[in-house]
Amino acid sequence: MVRKICINGDYLGSLKQIPFLIKGIHSLKPNTEISVLLNDFIPVFQKKLQKTFFNDLKKQKINTKRVKVILPPSSFFPKIDLSIYDEVYINKIREWLFPVDPLKFERRNLLNEKEIMKLKDRYRIKDERVIVLGSVSVNETKLFLDAVRDLENSKIIFVPRADYGDYLNSIHLLGNMVESDSGKMVGKKFVFVTGKGYLDSLYSICDLAIIGNTFLDDTGQNPLEPAFYGKRIISGDKIGANLVAYIGLEQTGLLKKISRKDFNKFSIEEILQKDVSEAVKKTKTFIDSMDGVAKVYAEIILQQMDNGPVGEWALEKMNALPYYQFKRNFL
Repeated sequence: MVRKICINGDYLGSLKQIPFLIKGIHSLKPNTEISVLLNDFIPVFQKKLQKTFFNDLKKQKINTKRVKVILPPSSFFPKIDLSIYDEVYINKIREWLFPVDPLKFERRNLLNEKEIMKLKDRYRIKDERVIVLGSVSVNETKLFLDAVRDLENSKIIFVPRADYGDYLNSIHLLGNMVESDSGKMVGKKFVFVTGKGYLDSLYSICDLAIIGNTFLDDTGQNPLEPAFYGKRIISGDKIGANLVAYIGLEQTGLLKKISRKDFNKFSIEEILQKDVSEAVKKTKTFIDSMDGVAKVYAEIILQQMDNGPVGEWALEKMNALPYYQFKRNFL
């Protein structure tokens, strides 16, 4: 029997974690046919995101010929959705809703030294410190730029959350200090990133990651992306999602959480100079302890496809995961 599954990639945060779920499914049932639905993305981004998604598959050693990308509508396959909230939904007609956050801990292939050097060459990085401002909302832009504008011997890579045009006023204020990564770069202090879906790779070349979308009333971003590379992290305190990751990384000492009103009272220079070698070791232990979620999700999906409703058994499998044990202890 050939199993057919459609995974709904309806926002970038879910699309980035789908390769790990695919690995989990294929590790148990290699012949499962998997389609990924690019849902709710505006057409101008769909082609770029397809390319990024296939690059992510290749990075995780997944055969791209075994995964099909489709555009909406698609209602004829068993469908998996990944939620930014800790919701679990498994119904009798083979549709599933799983939390996306636990998948962010899955063991992954990171950029190797050669790939990191290539990225540094592209962004004209020599001996300066690199600060990545990740997924910055429009309303956070002034706060961030004021904090880093006068740092010496530093390159600032600005990754916007919204469309390029929404940031033009702030970009113009930087004058000739800023350039875009859409063409050949010449080595200016500020680089404005125009692409989508490769912020996780940019964290590999930074000394400090400042996580955007966390200083206002919002859900937060994924702090594990810089943590996998052992990078210092600053975050705001608006973190409705990724709570386990934020708490764990604060406990290891790799992440510093700062409220918006206190942001300018902290010295970024001090954080850049802080020795984080012990925090990096603790972070690796913490992340490794959460690995294995994708395989459990895959077991639940395949068990129901083959044998019908799984009910309490599935919830017991979920509750036994280290991720939920940690959450019960600290939240």
